[in-house]
Amino acid sequence: MDRRVFTAVAVAAVVLLLIPVAGASPDAEFTYSPDEPWVDNEIEFNASETTPGEHNISIYEWRFGDGEIDNGETVTYAYDEAGSYDVSLLVIDTEGNTGEAESTLNVEEGMFPTAAFDHEPEEPHAGETVTFDASDADGDIQEYSWLVEGDTVEGDETVEHVFEDEGEHEVVLSVTNHQNNTDNVRETVTVEGAVGDVTPSAVINASADEVETGEEFEFRDETVLEEGEVESRTWTVGDEEYTDVNVSHVFDEAGEYELTLEVTSDAGYSDTTETTVTVVEAEEEETDEGNDDTEPLPGFGFVAALTALLGLSAYRLR
Repeated sequence: MDRRVFTAVAVAAVVLLLIPVAGASPDAEFTYSPDEPWVDNEIEFNASETTPGEHNISIYEWRFGDGEIDNGETVTYAYDEAGSYDVSLLVIDTEGNTGEAESTLNVEEGMFPTAAFDHEPEEPHAGETVTFDASDADGDIQEYSWLVEGDTVEGDETVEHVFEDEGEHEVVLSVTNHQNNTDNVRETVTVEGAVGDVTPSAVINASADEVETGEEFEFRDETVLEEGEVESRTWTVGDEEYTDVNVSHVFDEAGEYELTLEVTSDAGYSDTTETTVTVVEAEEEETDEGNDDTEPLPGFGFVAALTALLGLSAYRLR
C-alpha cells in the first residue's frame, strides 16, 4: 500500500475515534434543594437524574455562576451573597460525548425568626390548666418546640400544661423558620398554691326558711376559705344590699325572696350562693265582734239580787 494512502487511512481512523458517536450523547439533568436557598445556606446539587446514553458518565462539572467550579454527581455549595445565579452542569461520558443543563437560582438574604410567647392565666395556680400561645413569634415559622419543666410538650403554636406544684417553673420555646434558622426564648412562670385553697366557698346560715312580715330575719356569712381571707362580701335581698358578716332584715310584704351572697377572697377569687326565703303575712289577734265582754261593776249583781228579794217579801206581806 502506498505510504500516503496508509497515512490518510490512519488519520481518518483517529478522527473517527475522537468524534463522539452520533445519538449517544448523555442527557444532563439536575435538581437542587432547598428550592428557595438563602445566603450561607448549603445547597445540594444532584445530577442523578442525568441519562447517560450508551456509555457511562465519567465527569460531572458544575459551574455555580459566581466563578466557582466543582465536580461530582452530587455536590453542595453555599453562596456568600444574595442574588441571581446561572448554574450549569456539564457531563462527559467515557467516549467523550457531552451533555449540558442550566438553571437559574435566586438566593435570598438570610432570615431569622423571633421567638415569643405568653400564657393564660397570667397568674396560674397548681392544678390549673395553663395555655401557652406563641402567636406573637415572627419570621415564617415552620416548627415550634416546647420544653416545660425540662420535658418536651407536644404541640404547635399553642400548648397546654398543668403544673402540679406551686413555685417557679421554666418554660422554653424554640422556633425554626423555612431557612432552618432558629431562635428560642425562656420564661419563668410563677405558680401559686392550688386554686381550691384560695377560692372561697360561700355559705349562708339563715335563722329560718320562713318568716312573717314585720318579723326580724337574721342571716350570717359562714364562707369556707382554706387559705387567705374574705376581702369583701355583698348580700342582696329584695332591693336591699348589705356587706356585714351578720345581717338582720325585716320584710314588709309577703312573697318569695332570693337571698344572695357573693364573696371575694384577698387572692381575687369569688363565689356566689343563694337561698329562697318565704315570707308570710303576720297573724292578727282574734276578736269576738258583737259580744259585750265589759265586766259589770263590782257588787252590782248582789245589789240587784237583794232588791229583788226585798220586793218579793213585801208582796207576800200584803
